[in-house]
Amino acid sequence: VGGGTLTKTEDNPSNVFCTWNPNYRSARKDMTLTNGNTFIFEQNSGDSGVSGNIAVSSGKYYWEQIIAQVNGTNFAVIGGLHTTEDWNESPTDANQANTCGLRADGNAYKDTTNLGNFTSADPNGDIFGIAFDADNGSVYFWRNGTALNSGNAVITGLDMTKTWIPFGIQHGGARVTTSTNFGNGYFQTTAVSSAGTNASGNGIFEYDVPTGYTAL
Repeated sequence: VGGGTLTKTEDNPSNVFCTWNPNYRSARKDMTLTNGNTFIFEQNSGDSGVSGNIAVSSGKYYWEQIIAQVNGTNFAVIGGLHTTEDWNESPTDANQANTCGLRADGNAYKDTTNLGNFTSADPNGDIFGIAFDADNGSVYFWRNGTALNSGNAVITGLDMTKTWIPFGIQHGGARVTTSTNFGNGYFQTTAVSSAGTNASGNGIFEYDVPTGYTAL
């Protein structure tokens, strides 16, 4: 689009990217979804979650998230995933059964196990890259283009006999925002500053998409 206040979108009927699904939420539904259901704002205290609208059991996928804490002392989850077979509503944390993800405090979780701290606690509006290898049940993370865990998978051994779907949560008394680029090339209405390389050509991302991965 050439003028006005409209924002260009690559998401269309022949090129469908994942977004957050307002019909697939936790029991507490007080978060606000905007910008084509790619931006989450939790305005109240309490735990709430929302899941994506595309789930997978094979393939390799990449997306990017920005977490910004408005106030409060709790956290959101970066790169959260849960199984569709075991959750008929979105989880509210990454440390529950059949979930995984990286909390904004830097700790990664798989099921109820804390896998350790992989980055500093303050997400500070940085861009986190998430690569989900659904062929091998592994999840990799980057922060502003720098790989966490020396480039090794942070989360491994996910049960890939099941189907996994992204989820985003705001936990506790914090007021938190989550902006996700599933391939549109925007964080809210701000375009990526200079798109990274992308061998599949599917989706526009701030940083280089890992070899063999594509947009969800």
